[in-house]
Amino acid sequence: MNSELALCYYPTQIALVDDNSHFLLALTLHMEKQFSCCTFSDPHAALKFANRGNERKPKVPPNVDFSRLVHNDFEDIIHLTFNQSDSLRKQHDRYQQLSVVVVDYQMPEINGLDFCRQLNNPNIKKVLLTSEISQSQVIDAFNEGIIDYYVCKGKRNFIEDLHDAVARLQHEYFRDLSRQLKTRALEGLDAIFKEPALSKHFFSVCQEYKVREYYFATKPSRYILHTHDEQEISMLIFSVDDINKHVQIMEEENAPKDLIKKVQSGDYLPYFSSSDGYYEPELEQPNNWLLKSHKIQGSQLFYCALFSTSLNCNETVPFTNIVATFH
Repeated sequence: MNSELALCYYPTQIALVDDNSHFLLALTLHMEKQFSCCTFSDPHAALKFANRGNERKPKVPPNVDFSRLVHNDFEDIIHLTFNQSDSLRKQHDRYQQLSVVVVDYQMPEINGLDFCRQLNNPNIKKVLLTSEISQSQVIDAFNEGIIDYYVCKGKRNFIEDLHDAVARLQHEYFRDLSRQLKTRALEGLDAIFKEPALSKHFFSVCQEYKVREYYFATKPSRYILHTHDEQEISMLIFSVDDINKHVQIMEEENAPKDLIKKVQSGDYLPYFSSSDGYYEPELEQPNNWLLKSHKIQGSQLFYCALFSTSLNCNETVPFTNIVATFH
């Protein structure tokens, strides 16, 4: 798994393309246990489907001037680019998005490499199935960016290898979609997505809580995690600079000294109910808005905390059902 975190991830479709209908059926029975699959014994029909789907892929709006973006605009850009508003998260159309194509090399009308060349969407990941292509052809295909992976049909662990490759490539699909936006619109936050120690912790949390999809949000910086059993968990991520900024504002606003001390120590992360996520004097019972943190030391120090609002009746007091900090 690549250590770079994407802005979001959600289940997407994979297309299985093979002119041998018996092999295609057997492959589908294996793959659909883990993935949402669409199958094609006609490669031309598969191309038509994949290239039509290109019209629905996430796009950066052409009228967005990234040079004028400020940090607070980021959630609006996420909404426009990756369909991550609360309403769109509930729409299942996004699950029909095609992220990976698995195609056989040896087909009578068009071989797998030519098929991949004719895909219009450069973000779709391509896996080539083969028992006949030469090693030099595979290397050339990689170097040209025609395919992202290949699997030999006769390999002993063929299905396991294919499962692992597709799962990895689905994450890479979102990583690549995220990369341009992150570098242009997330000045000062890029380290969150590229710190291997933080990434390892993040995916451990996802595995522990059986996370199905996730979305990055700001004010404060956090990932919103959706589990397979329909729970929502938020993972706050603070840098040392984030802690210092909160402390500075609390001192300017004459916050209680014990509150400042807790945040300054890094042992607790604030998730205040204000519009910008920072302390305000009008805030009632500010200690109720602190979460026990977990420190992640990599090239930089980060602080993480987990909490759940999905079990609460009163959404304005989110910490009556706190998810235990993951270690």
